Amino acid sequence: MEVTDLANLVVPTGLQRFAPAAAVAVSDHFTGNGTEWNGYLGVPLLLLLGGIAVGWWRRPLVRVASLLAVGLVVASLGPRLHLAGHLTRIHLPWRAVQAIPVLDNLLPNRLMLYVFLLAGLLVAVFTDAVLSRRSPHRRLLGMAAVALALLALLPRSPAPSTPLDVPPLFTSSAAGRIPPGSVALVAPFAHYPPTVAPMLWQAMSGMRFRMPEGYFVGADAAGRAQFGPSATPLSRAMEAIGAGRPPPPPTPTLHATLLGILRGWRVQTVLVGPMGHQATMVGFFTTLLGRPPTPIGGVLAWWDLGHTLTQAPNSQPPQVRQWAGRRATVIAKPLGASTGHGISQRWSPGSWGRR
Repeated sequence: MEVTDLANLVVPTGLQRFAPAAAVAVSDHFTGNGTEWNGYLGVPLLLLLGGIAVGWWRRPLVRVASLLAVGLVVASLGPRLHLAGHLTRIHLPWRAVQAIPVLDNLLPNRLMLYVFLLAGLLVAVFTDAVLSRRSPHRRLLGMAAVALALLALLPRSPAPSTPLDVPPLFTSSAAGRIPPGSVALVAPFAHYPPTVAPMLWQAMSGMRFRMPEGYFVGADAAGRAQFGPSATPLSRAMEAIGAGRPPPPPTPTLHATLLGILRGWRVQTVLVGPMGHQATMVGFFTTLLGRPPTPIGGVLAWWDLGHTLTQAPNSQPPQVRQWAGRRATVIAKPLGASTGHGISQRWSPGSWGRR
């Protein structure tokens, strides 16, 4: 569950323009996903908002906005207090409502978006009052306070980014080897943000092909929301390799299971792109598919797998048939003729790789 760390209200993250190294050293230890650390208001803005609430408390708009903002800040902290990256034993009001339908689907930290809306409303009230002052001196002081409060919120520029290279295959005519609308299994297996490069490659190809993978909100077998497709022995093996772990030991049963999953997904092409532990992934598919890949456009490809998979043993355990039957909900959306011949190679148990 993503929550707001209490310290984040005053401690900037590396996304702020003005973030001392000491502050970033603290914020880097906040729990959860760094893209969800959105609770920074800053000391100047908090002091300004406090002054507005005290000075204009008699105005109903200020009272309502102030109380709502405080309530939403408390709610955004989640069921237990997080302080400077540490989960404390202090329980908070969200614990009492987190199981209520609808509310159980909320990420508490995102309630801070409404806090910023209310803060903007209060600052607007203050600005209007300041500009109506007759004294130039007071107007200048008031606008200086607003400028200081907003200055602390300036984002880092340019924003941190990670360059992603697209293999030439996906941006050239060579992509025509992938049958339009066919299913291609692409490595690394796209599941979570660190592994979504294949989704970019798919987009750069003009959504030429479909993939049984991706970072999206889908449903598990029970209809509950989940990120990405349901796990299979094949996806687990690919994710293990991508993480530097060994794939499961090859056995005739596992070999038949993995081919059954490929057949159920109706995979026609397997592509291994730039990734960590690429050699291990290539060895894994070389053994599984019984032939080496064809290097093309910065990837290693196994083309025209329809014949290979139809010739493979067709006995599938019940669980494999279930994964195959789920392909309509698992395959991410989209849009090559494919020919390609490799040297036939027999599969043998013992290790994933060429023998």
